Amino acid sequence: MKQKWNLMATLGALWLTVSAATASGFDHTHQDYGQTLSVYLVDGQVRYAELKDALEKTQDHPFQRYLKSLQGVDRAQFDAFTPNQQKAFLINAYNSLTIKLILDHYPVASIRDIGGLFGNPWKLEFFSLLGGAIKSLDPIEHEYLRPIYKDYRIHAAVNCASRSCPELRGEPYVAAHLDRQLDEQMARWLHDPSRNKVDRSSRKMLLSKIFDWYRDDFVNYGGSIDAVIQRHAGDIYASAIASKFATDYLPYSWQLNEYKSAR
Repeated sequence: MKQKWNLMATLGALWLTVSAATASGFDHTHQDYGQTLSVYLVDGQVRYAELKDALEKTQDHPFQRYLKSLQGVDRAQFDAFTPNQQKAFLINAYNSLTIKLILDHYPVASIRDIGGLFGNPWKLEFFSLLGGAIKSLDPIEHEYLRPIYKDYRIHAAVNCASRSCPELRGEPYVAAHLDRQLDEQMARWLHDPSRNKVDRSSRKMLLSKIFDWYRDDFVNYGGSIDAVIQRHAGDIYASAIASKFATDYLPYSWQLNEYKSAR
């Protein structure tokens, strides 16, 4: 009988532990965000109109649940995450909240149309993360992701809802696979000729303006821009680098990354 009661007590304690973890925990698979992407992302472009319509018809859409879960994480919880869990959390938060920003102002032709003539959409306060420590998109990238984690690959992962931005990934970033996912994003971005390419006729590497804007990140955390490019897309750029091709930058399109089906 004593053994039975001990077993029951142990199981009871285990149940309470699991229940508490479930109640206070965060889903590091980012399942609700993944479900949203699987339905509303096509070839890196977002079906904003369809998503907005779906959100207006329910209060329990996976995207709504995901945003609520993000804003339910306080600073103490976040600090208890592993570094990769933190990084994945912040990248997914940035991307999903950028989608929310677009939806809040939809229809728009560009994210830069939000906030008025002299406004800055990245500084608009429209959410609360980590107990109110973060209220706009700008600090997610420039006060947390870049200075804390010192990983140039972040620039291939965060998405600014624009055509020239690195393509929005079709799945959430998750801690268990984060390094592989970030390496894949860098490779895809560098292999996409609409965003980065070699022009052999002019003997130039035509790169995204992101390499210019955030040159210090690529140099400080990757050795040099050439080293970063060689590491992730040497098959395309190696000969251009060896031949000392000049570097120039492609025009940056801020047109909305919206998917519109042909009708």
